[in-house]
Amino acid sequence: LSLLEDLVLGLLLASTLLLFTTQLNSHFTLPKLTVFAVLLVPLLALMLVRIRLGIFQVIPRMIWIPLLLLVAWWLIGSSQSMHFSTALNGQYGRYNGLYANLLLVTLFIAVASIPFEIRRLRRLLLALLVMALLVCCYTFIQYLGYDFIFKQLQSGRPFSSIGNPVALAVVLLLVIPYMVAAVVRAGGRTRSRVLLALLLVFSLLTMVLTKSRGPLLALIAALMLGGLLATIYGQRLARDKRILVAIALVLLLVVLGASCYLGLCDSLFQGQAVGMRLVYFQAALEMITASPLFGYGFETFRLLYPLFRPLDDYTYGGTVVTPTMIHNDYLQLAVDNGLPSMVFYLVFVGAITWRLFRAVAKDPQQRAWHVAGLMMLTGFLVQGMSGWLEISSSIMFWLMLGVSLSLALSSEGESNSRPQQARYAYMTVAISGVIAAIFISGVMLQKLKAEYWLGQAQYYSKAIFTKTDQYIDRIDK
Repeated sequence: LSLLEDLVLGLLLASTLLLFTTQLNSHFTLPKLTVFAVLLVPLLALMLVRIRLGIFQVIPRMIWIPLLLLVAWWLIGSSQSMHFSTALNGQYGRYNGLYANLLLVTLFIAVASIPFEIRRLRRLLLALLVMALLVCCYTFIQYLGYDFIFKQLQSGRPFSSIGNPVALAVVLLLVIPYMVAAVVRAGGRTRSRVLLALLLVFSLLTMVLTKSRGPLLALIAALMLGGLLATIYGQRLARDKRILVAIALVLLLVVLGASCYLGLCDSLFQGQAVGMRLVYFQAALEMITASPLFGYGFETFRLLYPLFRPLDDYTYGGTVVTPTMIHNDYLQLAVDNGLPSMVFYLVFVGAITWRLFRAVAKDPQQRAWHVAGLMMLTGFLVQGMSGWLEISSSIMFWLMLGVSLSLALSSEGESNSRPQQARYAYMTVAISGVIAAIFISGVMLQKLKAEYWLGQAQYYSKAIFTKTDQYIDRIDK
């Protein structure tokens, strides 16, 4: 059973990090979301079998309650949204609507309920590191100009198989803390330690190539937290592991500084993008003031922005743009579904953060992995102050959040308590999740089919016009 679950999680990682197609207008988002919805069905089916066998982790009420309130508020807010279809599906090409968010919460519950052992964690991290290596290699291929699939970069910034430079940096931000932990946990295996250190440096250089200021600053914040925890609990760590922690942190900062010195971060602190985001923040605050309780529905900011656009709107390259997102996850939550949804989300992640801190203090054997979980969560929350949600980074975040919580609960012996109410609650979630995942999979497959035929029509119409123009030119000559 555990091998089947790990296989499904491995396929989920592969599709999230590597899957894309040029046959659709949405090269990255829609294929990833569709496969994610499809793979969630067998994962939840295996969860049902696991619950019947009594093999599950009990998520504490302090985490359950705000999560259920958050989902309930999403449902209420979406039912009263200004544009129901957008609230369900999200903006075209982004798809961060109610459907996607319900799938993400279901993924978190399914993964957090798995009693992760260290052997299973290492197996999952091995798959994650291999996928991250492939993503980094493709990024360098794009940056060097050898990508024959996508010949033009987004403002000179590579996006790899993720589809967006910032989302690529966020994905690496979620993975790098576990690379640091893997280096620390390598022990006396010198070859493994060297390989992991090289992968760490390679991943950081890849992250710098994206020139994404938010994730890079978030990484520095996560490293500072990791260094602080290593200092606090340093007396409980072996001497060689303290040295490894120091080397890993210094190495990351040196590579970051050297990359900026070499000119890879020239555009890191340009003021134009900052000015644009301040305008978006002002409009978002006005939207929240107008509807603070339930908001307007998922990803309706683009529809609302013309109504709240300031007279002195900031232009990008001389062109007035209509943004699709606010560039702040917390304001986005409040605009989409009201201030209560933002509060419920913060309480939810705060409860998980407290559990992870408890695990760091009480579990010296696996402390490195718990610190990695805290660094991952801190980095994601910090970059959220200037970033936005993408399907790839969201799947990675909720997946790794569930893994980190499961490991923390296992270290506290929570798996020994399996009340009957929890069994029924999990079975209800799993059955509801299977039904929802099957329905949403059907919706996504229909969108996939529609986009495919739209792309084919655009391709052949362009070919016809090209042939017609060539024929007219020949007649003119």
